[in-house]
Amino acid sequence: MRAVLLSLLLFGSPLFLFSQEYLIPLPSNAQLHQPAKNERMLKMSRAAQAPLSLPFIDDFSNRSYYPNPAKWTDRSVFVNSTLPRNPPTIGVATFDGLKADGSAYNMKKKSYGPADTLSSREIDISAFSPADSLMLSFFLEPKGNGDVPGSRDTFFLEFKVNDSTWQKVFSTTAAGMSPDSFRLFFVKLNKAKFFKSDFRFRFRNYATLTGNVDHWHLDYVILDKDRSVKNTLLNDVAFRRPARSLLKDYHAMPLRQFAGFEDEELSDSLYADAVNHFNVVKNTTFRYRAVENCTQSLLKSDFFQTINFPPLSDTLLREPVFRDEIKALTAGLGCDSLAIRVRYVLFNSPPDPATGFNDTIFHVQRFYNYFAYDDGSAERGYLVVGKSPKLALKFHLNVPDSLQAIEVHFPHIDKNLNKELINLIVWQSIDGASGTDDSIRYRKDLLRPEYVDSINGFYTYVLDSALWMTDSFYVGFQRANADSLQIGYDINSPRKNKLFFYTGGRWRPSLFSGTAMIRPVMGAPLDMVSGEAAEPQFSSLSLYPNPAGERLFIHGSVPLQAARYQIFDLQGREVQQGILSGNSLDVRMLRPGVYLLRMMHSEKRKIFSAKFMIVH
Repeated sequence: MRAVLLSLLLFGSPLFLFSQEYLIPLPSNAQLHQPAKNERMLKMSRAAQAPLSLPFIDDFSNRSYYPNPAKWTDRSVFVNSTLPRNPPTIGVATFDGLKADGSAYNMKKKSYGPADTLSSREIDISAFSPADSLMLSFFLEPKGNGDVPGSRDTFFLEFKVNDSTWQKVFSTTAAGMSPDSFRLFFVKLNKAKFFKSDFRFRFRNYATLTGNVDHWHLDYVILDKDRSVKNTLLNDVAFRRPARSLLKDYHAMPLRQFAGFEDEELSDSLYADAVNHFNVVKNTTFRYRAVENCTQSLLKSDFFQTINFPPLSDTLLREPVFRDEIKALTAGLGCDSLAIRVRYVLFNSPPDPATGFNDTIFHVQRFYNYFAYDDGSAERGYLVVGKSPKLALKFHLNVPDSLQAIEVHFPHIDKNLNKELINLIVWQSIDGASGTDDSIRYRKDLLRPEYVDSINGFYTYVLDSALWMTDSFYVGFQRANADSLQIGYDINSPRKNKLFFYTGGRWRPSLFSGTAMIRPVMGAPLDMVSGEAAEPQFSSLSLYPNPAGERLFIHGSVPLQAARYQIFDLQGREVQQGILSGNSLDVRMLRPGVYLLRMMHSEKRKIFSAKFMIVH
């Protein structure tokens, strides 16, 4: 049914006669489109290691797009926290129709077959037997925030029998399962042939192979002895969703638009979603720690909240007094951009070392040179159909500012659309009744959608000249040569009454609660870094480790004291800047991806430029 609907929408259906908006599946995942670099970084997942021992536990709370190579040998599943609904704990492994690099297995029409595989490393269970009640349990959800598996789409589990043979021990379809909640399954190891020193198991899915569809979300895999299907409880208090933005409306905004307006822009309190899976009250301490990158100051370290966590319940953990500290910081800040890294931690009594990995979450609040409602993840595509359709996303200003560029994430829907034509438009206001009195500030016609296969996947359209904006404004697109318009859509960032679409002679507010992925770039003119080292370089300087995780060291004979540095992403956005105080930089606030470091020497005024990569 999904393929039929997409064909009707995209290839001349009578539906075009009506005003319609749709959320549709994505045949690619831009967050995984760095195949060459990913291949180098993940070779470690195939390295030989000693067999694991019991218990085997993984809830996919690692902060990576790929499974933990210490436990798994495959990388085709997508580890994330945005596609599931109501997961047991933060992070799941999502099975779909995409390869490890985020592209479709097969774009031929009606392609179907085996798709993702997740295989455990070898586990030594030779000392056990069927009498020891070894059971493998896991939580499974079809669809979530993604696409519901079809009637023939299957999820199954296999145990390895020998080097060439796997035995299917479990399978299910989505029939009878809730698309909004996880179901717990148990599979017992009941045959002697499984009890070997090199036992392995693997999960697989049969699906449509044309893209990011037919989703299954796997969570909290446990293999251990002395288990019973009657004992479904987890002795675990954990976070279950990502940390939220510190802001009411935006996920990110320029510091110039934030400073002085903290009361209007900050959320009422910091809060995080946690769950107690056990059937007794758990004594838990909730803490948070915040560090800013302008002066490297610790904003908060002494906050804690002791909770007698009710059994089998969800709780919003709150910290209501952070606002004053941020206001004090921004009042005297000397930087023109800012990032605040917030770390939330749960301490359980007594602690359980086996499940401590889901007790910490992070959020980096960015005050750079752009507005963003979205969190950078596209769960769906937003599609508008009708004659010459338009879409517009509304933004508000606290002080007048210059609009320099527009960033947008175009998803691969069913084919590459970069041969099509769109018009980029900036409106001061839109006429909801008819559109005839729209106030247009800028228009650039006959542009092409551009795909950026990187961690965030945003393409930047630089305006011919900056626009001085004094009030709220709208940014969006019109399809120039066809009857449909699509853009990346973030389901997890509810922003009601911000997105509007135009078909059938009038503007309408979107009925969906998420946000289109459009970001206006404000402030000083963009320095669009190409990534090529055009400036003279200090050949005696080098960066290590590269890729980096937490710190990036700068090595060489050139004096580095008081050198000024800037870090840009590949879209030319400055994401970090400051004065070098030693021979290293704290890069924990940077998302995984490729960046360019540019450093101005304090004495000779020479430039050092080099690329580096971040992995977490």
